[in-house]
Amino acid sequence: MTALTPLSAGRERILDLMVRATAVLGAIAYVPNVYAAYVDGAMIVVIMDTVVLGVAVGLVLARRAPFQLRASIFVGVWYVFAGLLIWVVGPIGSGIAWWLGAPVLATLFFGTPGAWWGVALSGVLGLLGGLGYAIDAAQGVVRFAPTGYSLPDWIGTIVSVTVLSALLTLLIVRLLAGLSEANRTLVDANDKLRAEAEARRHLEQALVEAAESRALASLAGSVAHDLNNLLVPLLAAGTDARDATQPGSLDRRRLDLVVASAERARALAHRVLVFRPDASPDRAPVALAEVARDAVALLEAAAAPGVAVHAEVEDDVQVVATGGELHQIVMNLGTNALRAVATRSGRVTVRVARDGAEALLEVVDDGVGIPPELVDRVFDPSYTSHADIGGSGMGLPIVRHVARSLGGRVDVRSEVGRGSTFTVWLPIAADPTERQPNHEADAPR
Repeated sequence: MTALTPLSAGRERILDLMVRATAVLGAIAYVPNVYAAYVDGAMIVVIMDTVVLGVAVGLVLARRAPFQLRASIFVGVWYVFAGLLIWVVGPIGSGIAWWLGAPVLATLFFGTPGAWWGVALSGVLGLLGGLGYAIDAAQGVVRFAPTGYSLPDWIGTIVSVTVLSALLTLLIVRLLAGLSEANRTLVDANDKLRAEAEARRHLEQALVEAAESRALASLAGSVAHDLNNLLVPLLAAGTDARDATQPGSLDRRRLDLVVASAERARALAHRVLVFRPDASPDRAPVALAEVARDAVALLEAAAAPGVAVHAEVEDDVQVVATGGELHQIVMNLGTNALRAVATRSGRVTVRVARDGAEALLEVVDDGVGIPPELVDRVFDPSYTSHADIGGSGMGLPIVRHVARSLGGRVDVRSEVGRGSTFTVWLPIAADPTERQPNHEADAPR
């Protein structure tokens, strides 16, 4: 169904108003008019009044009929009734008013084409009346003698009514054109306002994201700097102590573990720098399933007793990223899930699947859940609900930042006492046959 323009809807309302008014007012005037016509012996008037009232009532009841059909019938009735009234009563009766009003209605309902046709029909109606008058005069019949009318008078009436009809319809055409132009201007202005509001919303969102990125970059730089400062003496002392022990001894193995852990911490400190706004990591297609399995192995080692960590992954899902970026997404979400089930026996599940043209990464836990009033704040930098067990508030903001930098998005669903589900959607790599198994491609050499 075609949507109505404001002007078309206005025409519909005018037609409904005119039809109802004609039906109501015609019903009020029907009895006295019919009685007067019957007394005068003018049965044609009785028939005309009955037909016009019946048509008006029928149009009121047929509101579902097409507008063009209803308007054409209504205007046609006006023309026919005007012609009959003029022929029966004469040019001094109400027929002149109907004759003058018909082209005005045609213009209101059909615009400029209606104006041309309306004026033309008024002229034809006048010419037919003049022709009938001339025929009667030739036969010695003086139809309008009581009014003092003659054929030249009738010709003058035809010209006057036609000219006046043309002026009225021209005025209405200009008014309708002005309304149409004003409506187009208003629609264009509304469209422009909507576009500006949408652009402003996108700009505000970009400014918020930029502010978050700057906050993350500042925090990341501070953490990386402080961590490096702490690791320098630890690595130096640990390396010297390890070199001073006998190869193969228990102390040597323990110190090897200390040095290796410190090296991983230094690599993590460098990896945090990926969150700088000006960072340009070397990304390539990476198998998300392999990253997820490696992260799950680490999460299993870090899980508290009674907490089970599971992986449900599809192997053919690849995204364009660095291994370090994907590793941080999974590890931050997984660590957050482990904290949620830290005080109770529970389950953490890491899922990888294809969702249309996107890769889906889900981390699900059955932990304590997040209160509804706090769900919108979990991605705010430095906000954490796990401060009592060592949470810094950086994990989830980092996840969202990395996901956005990869062209993806993050969503969270949670219910208190039932657990949480964090879902990350990332674009599928264009060529899924390419693989990038080196998950440490962005680690410092």
